[in-house]
Amino acid sequence: MASPAQIAANRANALLSTGPATPEGKAAVRLNAIKYGIHAESIVIPGENPDEYQAFVKFQLDAWCPQDTAEQQCVDQLTTDSWRLNRLRHAEAKLWDTGLDALEQKAPLLDRVARMIDRLQRSIRQITRELQRMQALRAKIKAKSAAPQLPTDQSQFLTQLLRLHADSDQLDE
Repeated sequence: MASPAQIAANRANALLSTGPATPEGKAAVRLNAIKYGIHAESIVIPGENPDEYQAFVKFQLDAWCPQDTAEQQCVDQLTTDSWRLNRLRHAEAKLWDTGLDALEQKAPLLDRVARMIDRLQRSIRQITRELQRMQALRAKIKAKSAAPQLPTDQSQFLTQLLRLHADSDQLDE
């Protein structure tokens, strides 16, 4: 347990290390952590072209044509993951370009980047499958609703509902 003198010393030291206080100082250090963009919170980081990102978003929207909120969210996540995957591949190439002489020092970072790439690739595959499943189900429902046949009683309604559910389960396989 810390003594009262140590606690007082820690408090005094904490007052000295508050980081930049002026707007100029804050602006100067705000990008210190961005070297490769691996852990960037923003989707577009300095060095990347926001217009290229917007063109990529438009490309994904044109390719997938989402029709509802769920599909839109999948396309948004697919776009984000794909953009980050491209960034990580570029970062990995930059790491290798620095030379093999520092490989021992960079091995943990290269390993981390490889794991992040693997996670993003897995996520992209899952999102793509889910998006394809949703769009196939939507198309099937649209085809069935082209000639609507209303059930005459509750048992027929339940039978149709079960068939529709079974059809959607088959799309999952």
